[in-house]
Amino acid sequence: MSTATLTNAERIQERVARGEYVDADEVVAKALDALEYQENLVMVRALIDEARASIATHGTIPWTPTLMDEILERAREAHRRGDPIADHVRG
Repeated sequence: MSTATLTNAERIQERVARGEYVDADEVVAKALDALEYQENLVMVRALIDEARASIATHGTIPWTPTLMDEILERAREAHRRGDPIADHVRG
């Protein structure tokens, strides 16, 4: 067992001993949740940067009462054709 693993195991047991968590599995689950949150935050920030760059390059589309209907219709048409859904749309 490496020193890092032993140190992490001790840190986990300290949290459990202080009553912060029921057991080691709960500590690990919370740590994984935090890691996934952080990874998602990085992805969202990258998408925001991409959107800002696109707006800077191409400008924006003015909102009109029919714009959402047009967007939804294009999405329905793409779905009927079986077009793949982009990863950033899929979520």
